[in-house]
Amino acid sequence: MRKVLIFGGSRYFGKRLALRLAETGDDVTIVTRGQLQVPEAEGIRSIKGDRQSVATMKDLSRNHYDLVYDNICFNPYQAKIASDALWIKSANTCSRRRCRSMRREPP
Repeated sequence: MRKVLIFGGSRYFGKRLALRLAETGDDVTIVTRGQLQVPEAEGIRSIKGDRQSVATMKDLSRNHYDLVYDNICFNPYQAKIASDALWIKSANTCSRRRCRSMRREPP
């Protein structure tokens, strides 16, 4: 069983992703602002937070996640605070017309 964190798991493909992962036995955590209802299924829980908040990212960093899906990363700042807090070794960041890959190592 993997521990999976999803940003953007309450609508569209994120919702389906969360349900599919839970069906296969993964422990899924969805980060939500609380404006929409998250899918209800065994193995899915939600945490209310703001993905642009350093405090939210620090709270999330207290847990270890095997896999992180970020469906709502819109700028390099959001990618940086998430990868810094969660010790993501490789993340793709996109800004308007170009994408680049960042490598992050744990401190």
